Amino acid sequence: MIIYSMVIKYVSLDERIDDRDTLNPEKDERKLKEIISDMNDMLGCECGLDGNVSMAVIDGRMGHLNMVLVCRLEKIKREDWKRWIRKFLMENYSIKNISFDNCREMTAWDFKRAIEKADRAGYVTGRWLYNELGFDYFDNRSFKVHEKIYTPRYTKKAEIIEAANLIMADASLTEEIERVYSEENEKKYYGNPVHYKITAGNMDSAGDIIEILIRALKSNNRILGTRITYIHEIDEDCHHDSEVKNLFMLNSGSALIIDMSGTDEDHGVYASAYHEVIADFSNLIKYKFPNLPDYRFPADWLTSFLGRPRGRLGLGSA
Repeated sequence: MIIYSMVIKYVSLDERIDDRDTLNPEKDERKLKEIISDMNDMLGCECGLDGNVSMAVIDGRMGHLNMVLVCRLEKIKREDWKRWIRKFLMENYSIKNISFDNCREMTAWDFKRAIEKADRAGYVTGRWLYNELGFDYFDNRSFKVHEKIYTPRYTKKAEIIEAANLIMADASLTEEIERVYSEENEKKYYGNPVHYKITAGNMDSAGDIIEILIRALKSNNRILGTRITYIHEIDEDCHHDSEVKNLFMLNSGSALIIDMSGTDEDHGVYASAYHEVIADFSNLIKYKFPNLPDYRFPADWLTSFLGRPRGRLGLGSA
């Protein structure tokens, strides 16, 4: 799922039509916060486009509504949810000239904080949209999650190749870049994942490789979003945790990084238990992408993993 924040601008009509609020407190004779709270009662989890859009208003002032939106961009287009919002507002309020401003992607953590702030302010009383959707995995003790948003911009192949050469990347990276940019491959998101096993001397070097891959994939429409979710400090109990499955499902269309380097404990007497963790992640990928061939984390990954490599990451276009 892709998460957006945006400002919706509008112009209030001079009078109420069919008893619909104008979103002008002076004409509606009630506070805008109360109107927004009622609006959120009509919005919320999977509120539009066959459940592919969830949204809430988190703040507002005369002529402006600050909103957050979560959508399945693999099933609908950006223009689809814009049309749906315009239709919703026009049908329920006496307003005109609806426009969208400062629409940008946001992390799940910022989305969570925005909903909590709106709740404290009285805009979404008693409804935590992030919780209803399943974005409540940040306090999990079995793994930790970090996120990052990359600035979306088209990057030419020559620039990507130059970036790979600057970090003295292995030839396999430049070969993959050539495949991503090849005219033989359609520039379209198919929903089928792209999986990479990345081995690097340290996490910074792995991060450089990941950024290059993300920019190449995004420039060729192979992934839908610019949010990257990084799962790390995964312990042996992780494979019993339902929030791991949530995390996989909620990152559809974005990039998911799995750090399987583990901890010191995972490579001693607990090594066999960590085999189960790796196997479970393999099964999760197969469950989420049933059309994929019988995918497993490579055997050499598992073998060398137990020798505790540094900076070993799994990257998947989820």
